[in-house]
Amino acid sequence: MKVNETKRYNIIENSTLDLWKSININPEIKIVRKIAGSFARDNIFKMHSVNKSKILKYFAKDSTRWMIMIHVIYFSAKGDQFYKNKKIGNLGISLRKQEQVLNDCLNAGYFIYAEESNQKSTDKKIKNIRPSEKLVAAWMMWNIDNLKRTIKNIKRFNFK
Repeated sequence: MKVNETKRYNIIENSTLDLWKSININPEIKIVRKIAGSFARDNIFKMHSVNKSKILKYFAKDSTRWMIMIHVIYFSAKGDQFYKNKKIGNLGISLRKQEQVLNDCLNAGYFIYAEESNQKSTDKKIKNIRPSEKLVAAWMMWNIDNLKRTIKNIKRFNFK
């Protein structure tokens, strides 16, 4: 079945009209195509750039690893405990798979055990898991590179 490109972009425009208005962009077909191409190019760049780091490449192999990495970094940044039996809620990750990834990451040195700085727990059996310094550095550099590309797009398309 052949698709009429004008109709197709009209459907896309109408379904995203509120979003375009929120950034003061008139969603003409030409603009929508340029922005879609730019977003796709940026995502290709992100996927290729993650492979430049041995550590991030490990986590990018599947979404479960990536989600666990993000949660460990998030809990660490908040100063909250993260331990092997702490279930990451609503992600569809089994506790068994989560523990397997955590063990792999601890053995590889991507995650480390750290002393609890705020002593929220008195249970000495719980070992607090934190991202290694190398993981945090690689993850921060990757995110900063992505942020630079986003800022470039904001300027290019005059997003408000």
